[in-house]
Amino acid sequence: MLPSAPTMSWEIFSHEADIGVRGRGATLAEAFAGAAMAMTAAICDPARVEARESVSIECAAPDQELLLADWLNALVYEMATRRMLFSRFEVSIENRHLRANAWGETVDVARHRPAAEVKGASFCELAVRREPDGSGWWQLVARVPPSGALRPPRLLPRVPGTAASLLGATLRTTRFVPRPERWRDQVAVVVRALDRGRVGKVVLARAVDLGLAEPVDLDALWVALTEDAGASVFLVRQAGGVFLGATPELLARVQGRRVFTQAVAGTERADANPDVLLGRPKDRREHRVVVEAIARRLGRLADDVVADPIRTVRAGPVCHLVTPVAGWLRPEQGLYDVLAALHPTPAVGGEPPGAALAWQRRLEATARGWYAGPVGLAEIGGASGAFYVGLRSAWVRGRRVRLFAGCGLVRGSNPDQELSESSQKLGVMVQALAGGEAPS
Repeated sequence: MLPSAPTMSWEIFSHEADIGVRGRGATLAEAFAGAAMAMTAAICDPARVEARESVSIECAAPDQELLLADWLNALVYEMATRRMLFSRFEVSIENRHLRANAWGETVDVARHRPAAEVKGASFCELAVRREPDGSGWWQLVARVPPSGALRPPRLLPRVPGTAASLLGATLRTTRFVPRPERWRDQVAVVVRALDRGRVGKVVLARAVDLGLAEPVDLDALWVALTEDAGASVFLVRQAGGVFLGATPELLARVQGRRVFTQAVAGTERADANPDVLLGRPKDRREHRVVVEAIARRLGRLADDVVADPIRTVRAGPVCHLVTPVAGWLRPEQGLYDVLAALHPTPAVGGEPPGAALAWQRRLEATARGWYAGPVGLAEIGGASGAFYVGLRSAWVRGRRVRLFAGCGLVRGSNPDQELSESSQKLGVMVQALAGGEAPS
């Protein structure tokens, strides 16, 4: 292993609308470590990040340029899913196969002062070359497009009362679909079936329709959503409206033969002690159902499927139990095969799928549409790409906004607690809209 040493250097520079990162080293491995350090510097001062925890990373690619992109994108994935920043790297490279350890710690906004979030390394203008001065040093150059401030100032203050201002538009009407007491009764019906063993897990969603006096400022709403460093923000324009949100859940990311996904199930207020969520039997049961199903489905397409230890991850006003899962795709499998195998995961569709989806169709009062569906980007042919689950989301059509939230129900679920949890999840979009409390 080759540590970050004095023979390694790095820098960041402006590159049109992107951030350029450059790593130099006496060896190729050191230059890769330098590029990683430069990417950290694009986010915050690396000197503020303590090397408290180690994460192992492996990736392979057919050439050095693609290996550089895979390396930086693997780090972006670890930063996003673990909510970590890294400041020390040990890298070894053999036959275009990279093995590395990255040391860092959980993001602390007050201490780290992150200035930007990077979406990943662009596949344009990658460069891996020897220095032209005859020194034998390596130089790597990549572009890392930023996705906006990690913690921009709140656009609006908290608004008391019910006549909240929604990014400049006044709230006129609120309609629950179904009514909260009706949804709670539906949850009770499902819980009785769960307790009798008729199904393992059911996910029920509900919606809230907001009527506004003026259209929503979509640009301002997008910026407000980027406040949530624990979520991936998306926006899809379609004739007649926009579907957007801040989802905490990766459905699948494929880079070459490497595949990553995660199980997300179990929710608590973000200001609660994480041990409460980790120790609650109902949430652990719900989470275990999701982890086992995802690992089983992915195992049909990939080898060496491994689930990391369970952890808590904050996403806006709530935190979740999260277990990253990864494997190596077999040669005949690709991104679209993974999406077909995983969607819908038990986190949004229940388990087993047939019985759970039947309960959804029977009880849910409105069509989900794009809610909880895959949202993402892929290269042509699906050789690489990333898709997320369209959660914590809303449809915006001029003066009308529909918010969605769902809850996973397992044996022992409490209808009142599930209603409260769904309100917490709705709070992600409500806070982005107005800085106010979620409707109940």
